[in-house]
Amino acid sequence: MGEVLLVDVPTGDTAWAQRLGPCPRGATVTVLFSDPATRQRDGQALEGPTRSGGRACCAWPARCGTPPSGRWPWPPLPPCAPTASRRRRKPRAAGVSPVVAPPRYAPGFTAPAVDRFGAAPVLKGHRVPQPVPGTEAFTAHGDGVGVLVLHGFTGNPASLRPLAEELAAAGWAVQLPRLPGHGTSWRRLQRARWRDWVREARAGLAMLRATTPTQVVVGLSMGGTLALHLLQTEPGLAGGVLINPWLALRDPRMRALPLLKWLVPSVSGVGNDIAKPQADERPYTRVPLKALASVLQLQQRVRTHLPAVSQPLLVMTSPQDRVVDPADSRLIVEGVASQDLEHVALERSYHVATLDYDADDLVKRTLGFCQRVASTPHRA
Repeated sequence: MGEVLLVDVPTGDTAWAQRLGPCPRGATVTVLFSDPATRQRDGQALEGPTRSGGRACCAWPARCGTPPSGRWPWPPLPPCAPTASRRRRKPRAAGVSPVVAPPRYAPGFTAPAVDRFGAAPVLKGHRVPQPVPGTEAFTAHGDGVGVLVLHGFTGNPASLRPLAEELAAAGWAVQLPRLPGHGTSWRRLQRARWRDWVREARAGLAMLRATTPTQVVVGLSMGGTLALHLLQTEPGLAGGVLINPWLALRDPRMRALPLLKWLVPSVSGVGNDIAKPQADERPYTRVPLKALASVLQLQQRVRTHLPAVSQPLLVMTSPQDRVVDPADSRLIVEGVASQDLEHVALERSYHVATLDYDADDLVKRTLGFCQRVASTPHRA
């Protein structure tokens, strides 16, 4: 049997079938309905649903794609297929567990409420941890420009939600994913690595590329590191907006991180570095050290390939940032090959400038930059 692909249908989503991208032929697609209304409407068309963990699913071994008629109802489909192959296999030695490829999300879909570690429990009927209220991912449909917005380490989409909503109000398509391990508990972040975050970012970028001709990436803190990595590795991006990008860890105590991460699970958090009173990004109160060590690996990779960035850049830096050294922004400005580069100082804000006193100016500059690069074709 082919691989298992997941399609998690969010509450109120009426066009999930049209977003389903091309999948490998013979894959088993499992549709997970999050709310009873969607399940009642679309689950009847997917004949033979079963219930598991409060969700209904229906799987069929077929090539993914939109219905032949392009609308409901779908033709009758078989019920959920078993996950084990019926082919006879060679006997394995006693005590050796089989290697089973974990399910992944189908093209055009990402985990809306759980990270990659919650995918298997969904199929097994286990309880899936829900994100902290207010930290959910944000998606907006639009045309012309697609903007991928990436939050920082131990943060969540709440820190960038106002900016994402302003971009959506301009009529643009926006993807603000909740990166794996974020928005739930720091212990789950302990298991995430930088490749998981890059994979989630690329999934959001793929969705934008399916609906818009031009894409721009925006990143805050570690989101800026991810944005640079995408600019280095993903051809066709029109430009990037970096807000207090994090490119190096200069704390001398962290020199012992390779050993310390095996002895100490976490240290005190550094979130909510905001000058504006009562502003809250809902960060973790602890920093998991194994995940932090993975961030350093990503930073090293990005620093090495800075000259590969030639797209237009807007870099916004808070001189009073108490989390990330402003020297990281200067390192980017001096290291990239971009000819179209603007460096702006956010004098009244701390690290989370998107929720601080300079937020309005930040939004205006981001809107202007995206509109300008969209009208100026660039080839990476």
